Amino acid sequence: AYRAEIIAASNRRKEMADAAAKKAQAYVLNWCRDATGDEGYLKAKKVPAVPGLLATRHGDVVAVVARDASGEVRFLQRIYYDSEEGGFLKMFTKGSDPTGCWYEIPAREDGAKDVAIVCEGLATGIDAWRATDCSVFVAFNCGNLRPVAEALVASGRFKGEEILVMADNDWKKASEGKGNAGLQ
Repeated sequence: AYRAEIIAASNRRKEMADAAAKKAQAYVLNWCRDATGDEGYLKAKKVPAVPGLLATRHGDVVAVVARDASGEVRFLQRIYYDSEEGGFLKMFTKGSDPTGCWYEIPAREDGAKDVAIVCEGLATGIDAWRATDCSVFVAFNCGNLRPVAEALVASGRFKGEEILVMADNDWKKASEGKGNAGLQ
């Protein structure tokens, strides 16, 4: 009975993730445009729009499309910028499972195509891409760094020694007593 419950729960999570993928795909088609760099989050982080980055057609929301190893859209991360508070609200499509999914910033034509950088967040990824011209894979959180790196190796796109993992150093959170998960 216990095994049946675990299987049923796993099936429900997969159904929820599949529903989130369909919702994200529809959102991209109906509500998104290419990001311009004028979005509040990008301005505040002092990073440009990069290939494939989206924003909402109406408003100031960055929409980051997450794909799995097969290239299928699995969910969106929407990043809202609050200009009054100076903070950000990051939201995933409800029911999504980010494990092993990423947002890819492709290597530039003259960049290193045989090296991949896996990092936590979008702004970190854009900075890494600008500095190296390598392919960058945004994992969305520190708990997804390893699953993304493993998925890249399993897909055959990169060998393990060709993947550089970059964790965030959230020193400000650490100084506020909130921990520094990326460095743990």
